[in-house]
Amino acid sequence: MNDTPLSRASSAAGFLRAAAAALALAFLPSAALAEQIPLRNGAVMQGEILAGQTSEETLALRLYETGGVVQVRWAHIEETRAKELRVQTGVTVDEVDEILVDGHQILLGTGGIEQGLALNPAETGQPLKLKTASGERAFDRANVARITPMRLPGLLIYSPEDLYRKLAEEMNPQTPAAHKEMGRIAMNIGALSAARDHLSRAAADAAFVKTPDGRQLESMIRQVDLLEKAAGAREMARQIQNSMRSNRWNDAKKTLTALGEQYKDPEVRKLVGYSLLANRVVRGRDAWYVTEMPKKLTKVMGDMIAAKAREKKPTTDDPDAPRGATPGSLAAARQWLSRDLPKALWDKVKSDLGLEDDEEAQNYWKGRKSKSATAYYGTGSFIVVKKPVPAGGAGRNDPNRQRRPPGAGGNANAGGPPQRQTKEDKPKTEEEWWEATHATDRAKFLNAMFVEQSGLFEVLRADESEQCPTCGGKGVLTSSSGDGAQSSTVCTTCNGASKFRKVVYR
Repeated sequence: MNDTPLSRASSAAGFLRAAAAALALAFLPSAALAEQIPLRNGAVMQGEILAGQTSEETLALRLYETGGVVQVRWAHIEETRAKELRVQTGVTVDEVDEILVDGHQILLGTGGIEQGLALNPAETGQPLKLKTASGERAFDRANVARITPMRLPGLLIYSPEDLYRKLAEEMNPQTPAAHKEMGRIAMNIGALSAARDHLSRAAADAAFVKTPDGRQLESMIRQVDLLEKAAGAREMARQIQNSMRSNRWNDAKKTLTALGEQYKDPEVRKLVGYSLLANRVVRGRDAWYVTEMPKKLTKVMGDMIAAKAREKKPTTDDPDAPRGATPGSLAAARQWLSRDLPKALWDKVKSDLGLEDDEEAQNYWKGRKSKSATAYYGTGSFIVVKKPVPAGGAGRNDPNRQRRPPGAGGNANAGGPPQRQTKEDKPKTEEEWWEATHATDRAKFLNAMFVEQSGLFEVLRADESEQCPTCGGKGVLTSSSGDGAQSSTVCTTCNGASKFRKVVYR
């Protein structure tokens, strides 16, 4: 098909095509449609389509031969025909054929995505201005990662009236048939005053009214009457769709609730596809939050833990400070990890995602779809490993500890020159390790501890299977001097633990 304004507009039906189909049903003598249904296996079924009994999964059909009602799965119907029937029965809205216009997708530095028409994409020294149907917004260029030109639904960028004027200028209808087509398009995008005007111009031509196309004008004008009755509901439905496209699911839910409260007329609800919208909002919102919840919680948790790991001890004592663990110490960090972080983390995640219901947020977290990850205690593993090396470093149980030869007396100096004492030292205390450790390694330790002990995550496995590469899993380092004297020191990497602990979780 040639890409002309008329051909593009003629193939575009937008959100309200399903509404037009619903209205067409209203003017039939019965609620059933007589149809032939081609199946993918080559067979053809004949019967009456029962729109009221048709669902997302199946098409309800009363068979001509038997009079019985069968439910035919959409997947068994020829693809093109299935798509037409889904729109015709109001199961789906023909979004594929929406009127598309030039626009832009904006990737923000925060990872968010905005869509609209960038009014000044090349003016790098100025804030980016983005036009949408709800108004104009400005974005700091420093927060704009990428601007991608793309075709977008016209009603995402323009109001119905503005979009109509844009299309009318391109099509410039001059004949009765062109006015009828322009009226249909204006009706589908919600520019009802313009739709009535074009349909009336087409109806003014007596010769055209007698043609098959012209005989449709009377019912189309009645459709405009009903659409005007539901004007407010249609606008709210449009807002819901725009919110869904932008992943503003709470806005979509809020507008849907208002739509349901304000418009209880079954005819109006059917006109705007209320049941379909409600189903899409619920399922789309659930799917989005199940995916976004683990991403947001992981990021917020990392930011909070990193900030705590950077805390330093006060340089002077504050006599008015409350008693307890010293700020900047490991004890204070662990206390915060178990007492304060769970609530602070949950509150922040809920706030950032716009969730007020705690039970709902918990359900999204439990239903999360995320891959397993691994957290490492790193050089702080000695604090939590099951069998740390005893304090004193190379002690009595150390296999590398130097022993007297058999028969040697208790006096090490008897019968020879003085022997040099074996060097023994002690591992760092937990606080000494914390004080000497970089904030990055502190954060890794706190992250692993929170993941394993908070109960918030599903711990798939926690083990100490990784030996310290510095000491080879011994926990000590041994050396010999030129006179044969040996000395053992606590490994400076694992601090005597001999191994590292890790936690696999999701």
